[in-house]
Amino acid sequence: MSLYKKVILAIKAKGRTAGEVIGEALRAYAYRRLFSSLDSAANNGLDCTRHRAALETIVSLLPSERGSVSCGFLLKLLRAVSLLGSDEAYRDDLVKRIGLQLDGASVSDLLIPASSDENAMYNVDLVSSILEFMAQPHGDGGGAELRDDDEEDAMDGESHHLSSSVSGGDSERALAKLIDGYLAEIAKDPNLPLQKFIKIAEMVPLMARPAHDGLYRAIDMYLKEHPSLSKSEKKRLCGLMDCKKLTAEASSHAVQNERLPLRVVVQVLSFEQLRASAASADAAASLLPERTATPTAAPGRLPRRQRRQRTTSGSVVACQRPATPAPSGR
Repeated sequence: MSLYKKVILAIKAKGRTAGEVIGEALRAYAYRRLFSSLDSAANNGLDCTRHRAALETIVSLLPSERGSVSCGFLLKLLRAVSLLGSDEAYRDDLVKRIGLQLDGASVSDLLIPASSDENAMYNVDLVSSILEFMAQPHGDGGGAELRDDDEEDAMDGESHHLSSSVSGGDSERALAKLIDGYLAEIAKDPNLPLQKFIKIAEMVPLMARPAHDGLYRAIDMYLKEHPSLSKSEKKRLCGLMDCKKLTAEASSHAVQNERLPLRVVVQVLSFEQLRASAASADAAASLLPERTATPTAAPGRLPRRQRRQRTTSGSVVACQRPATPAPSGR
């Protein structure tokens, strides 16, 4: 590993190789020399000193340019750091990098398996730590710093929403869709605590979810896999969802969903009736004939022997010039 490190450092020092090329080289090395034997060594209680040294070297060699390595690779490195108990500085560096490009990840990237000693399917705490970092001001410089100016600017915001690390409405909506899809997957874990599910769901800004269909599917999956929830827990869970933001398809499913509390079903029915009434009113208005204005003739020059004069009531009266009386004969 020491020789490989020297080669990568020499390549980076020359500045002639793109960050994406260096990142791909590190990814290939990590998959071949680290990830292939990491789980077996950690689960069997073997000495992981060599794995830890290789992991920390790879993290320290990552290019500073955003997007030089995929978000999926960074998430695998983060899981390895957590599994091997590496220093917090490496963990913080990976969390920052992932937070800056999380909207480009996939749901499968976020589904990090939990360690064998955990009573869970996925390591939800790792993902939650990334979202917490994105939701807080983070100009403290903890961990290894990214040297790219754009990345430093992106981390200087003080918004308390996930949008602090993504720019533009499209990125926010992509991130919300990603998290809703992630929630639907981790909801299948029967050992997932309700508090962890709610915590992640609430980190998405309200404006980032123009529709709540994805969130509804995640809530429905959690209700399905956790049938022993109390009424108060169901109420709290369903309170995450705005019934007005369900599409017609999701509303149609919700009104027949026996897992939802009755109060939620009534709300969905009420909003559906309002939506149907509004649609009927719009359809009726579109069928009304359009009123056409009666064309008004342009005033023209009247004949010399015939003139029109307007009465005080606005009507037009036609009159002729009185005839000249004939001279009387003497």
